[in-house]
Amino acid sequence: VGSEMCIRDRPPRLYFYIYRDRGAREVACSYLDVIAQPDRCQAVLYYDQTPGETDKTNLIYLGEAFVTDTTFSFLVTNYQNQLDQMYFTSSRPYINRNDYFVGFWVGLTFESVAPVCMKAVISERPITDKAELDERLAVTQNEVNYFRKKSKFLLQNDG
Repeated sequence: VGSEMCIRDRPPRLYFYIYRDRGAREVACSYLDVIAQPDRCQAVLYYDQTPGETDKTNLIYLGEAFVTDTTFSFLVTNYQNQLDQMYFTSSRPYINRNDYFVGFWVGLTFESVAPVCMKAVISERPITDKAELDERLAVTQNEVNYFRKKSKFLLQNDG
């Protein structure tokens, strides 16, 4: 993946949404900068923060983004705590009319220091409608049924 893929296929700033790891349905609004390097796409995730408020976060993650015609992924590590890593992966729709895509976020919950997986949304624009975010982040009954049947999660387009 060359740097041209970072620039051509994705804007340099993406908005990243997951539920906070507190058991409630509070959305953590974050943003991801994808920076073209000569031989890779660098990723910087500012977790649970809005753009322009960089002095109000202590959770900054550094790593790489991986972009292909059909997938988008990133792997980042908290620069202050190497144990705290986040991985996101998503398929990229061939026609994306909404400027967002849904994927899986994998990391550790520090509640019990155990692995956790959640749905996440990446968007080219900020999503301010909480109902829309809740709809995108909620695990559907079809996804639960698939998990029970196959013992693996598969994101499904129910709408």
